[in-house]
Amino acid sequence: MPKKKLSFLNYSDIGNIYKNLMKSKEYHDFKSLVLKKIKSKKTLFICGNGGSAANANHAAVDISNQIKFKNKRLARCVSLSSNIPMITALANDFGYENIFSMQLDSLGNKGDLLIVFSVSGSSPNVIRAAEKAKKKGINVLSVSGFSGGKIKKKSDVCIKFNSKNYGLVEDLQMTIIHNICQDKFI
Repeated sequence: MPKKKLSFLNYSDIGNIYKNLMKSKEYHDFKSLVLKKIKSKKTLFICGNGGSAANANHAAVDISNQIKFKNKRLARCVSLSSNIPMITALANDFGYENIFSMQLDSLGNKGDLLIVFSVSGSSPNVIRAAEKAKKKGINVLSVSGFSGGKIKKKSDVCIKFNSKNYGLVEDLQMTIIHNICQDKFI
């Protein structure tokens, strides 16, 4: 049987993908930075398009409500994908490529954290958000598919899955967040 190419990972590979993810330096660096920012009371911002936008919203809720320190909610987590009136106003007035960067410009502060979910890793709006984050002294984490796309070079840590299977990569985005939230008390 011929060996599968990484670009064609599918759900039958999920066990091995998960096992390798949990052992990876990227996952541990990603988790460590998320928890460090929460402990230091920085704001976490998350963005994405389509299914990744839904994941950004889901992740913001889970991080805000599940990660606690001494039984107190500690995380401030905002999905830049959730405010539809803001997104449509910014898209209409300044272009869709600016919907996340402009929100981050007004809400983000030095030392905060931006998490980018993007299967292609190259959507102009997430790239601009990462660029704005860097200019403001905000760390950038990303989870992408394909070969990492452009976001890989703009991230402090990029977890990339060599897959063009959107559903699989989107499921893995939430697997990462759910695993981080498993440790409810930091």
